[in-house]
Amino acid sequence: MPTHVESRGPNEAKSPYLGGRTGLIAGYIEYVMQAGFVLASLAVIGFTFVAFDEPIAEGWGFLVFGFLLLAIFVPLGIVFARDTTLTRQRWRRLDTVGVPAIAEILEITTIILDETDGTRLRLRISGPGFTPFEASLECEYRRPMLQVGDRLNAVVDPSDQLFAVLAAPRPRG
Repeated sequence: MPTHVESRGPNEAKSPYLGGRTGLIAGYIEYVMQAGFVLASLAVIGFTFVAFDEPIAEGWGFLVFGFLLLAIFVPLGIVFARDTTLTRQRWRRLDTVGVPAIAEILEITTIILDETDGTRLRLRISGPGFTPFEASLECEYRRPMLQVGDRLNAVVDPSDQLFAVLAAPRPRG
């Protein structure tokens, strides 16, 4: 099954790739945010022991709340950190073994993507060193100049059809 590299982060709008790219700074920001959630949970628990003479008897509500936050944020932090790490590894792999390709737009559908307008592109991706394949890509990309039949620059890892599509369309012709 073809896969595409997609990421979330503050550099999405500046990325030359459809779907964004998690760069070094965006990756670290995500890691720091995840650590901040866990530390906030620990701070609530710590506050309970500092603020109350009898933390178990008087501050049990804060303790329960702190441990509840911890039970939620530690697994979520692990999942999000793993997702960020895997996305960054995929981008590095595309940078090292990716081959140039062409992604021809077969269909364009306007969708709602995370409460914003987005686009779903059905693509035929072809190039040297791999069998052409079809895939779809959802992105926050709403340029009206995209049309069915447009050809976009792409990069593909031929071993497993991991791909990224560049945002700038190729000239028609």
